Amino acid sequence: MVRNFFMETFRRRKHRRFRARFGKIGPMTPTPDENRPPAPKITLVLLAYNEGDAIEATVRAATSELEKQFAAGAWELLVIDDGSRDATPGILTALETEIPTLRVHTHTPNAGYVEATRSALREAHGEYVCVFDGDGQQTAADVPRFVTKLDDGYDVVFGWKKQRFDPWPRLVLSRGLRLCARRLLRTRLHDINAGCRGFRREKVQPLLEIRHRINFIGPELYTRARLAGLEIGEIVVLHAPREGGESSHDFAKIPGEVAQVVRYLLALRAELQASKTWRKRI
Repeated sequence: MVRNFFMETFRRRKHRRFRARFGKIGPMTPTPDENRPPAPKITLVLLAYNEGDAIEATVRAATSELEKQFAAGAWELLVIDDGSRDATPGILTALETEIPTLRVHTHTPNAGYVEATRSALREAHGEYVCVFDGDGQQTAADVPRFVTKLDDGYDVVFGWKKQRFDPWPRLVLSRGLRLCARRLLRTRLHDINAGCRGFRREKVQPLLEIRHRINFIGPELYTRARLAGLEIGEIVVLHAPREGGESSHDFAKIPGEVAQVVRYLLALRAELQASKTWRKRI
């Protein structure tokens, strides 16, 4: 009995010392990860630079289309504002307050199309990421087709603007780039630099290692994907005329850009030739 008394006294003192050091033990507090809502399946990212005349209509149209196509919680809309100097930032701030599924990531100052694309891939939460130009010429109605292709096992999916509505200088430049890329990179893609692409987010790490600072990012995304052994696909997408905003391409510089583009494609070709994937036309 005396032995039991001393053991009980020892147990109580030990318990008091434990509580003094660690506090009262209560229900387990959820960790931040447990509090975080589940990640959406799809993130649609719009890249915007000086799109004040078009961005509100583009965001509203994308939101409406995604609400029709997917269940609540299955998608999010992300806009990368690449240091716009017009009304774009103010418009996006107001829209972000109004639309709960919209997030805005801002570059200060302008960082260029390459960095905007990298931010899109880094900041997206979805299992699948669709990256579109935010000029309103692409439509979120194409997102389900990207999702279907990604569901089929592809890791990177390029959009093909089979019917285009662009000014003739851009049409000429785009056609020349596509023909050069098909020949120099041995690709079967019809529209390697279209402003709409889909990605499996878990496979995008190799695509973030972009080396060239040129707006024609499509050929390098294709090259990085091919060198990483990713499955590359293509779908036909819709294209609309530009109704507002400012193009990031300066058509007056086209002659000087041609030589730069050729050098760029030759550098990518050299990387592919040094790899085991060169003999295979993808």
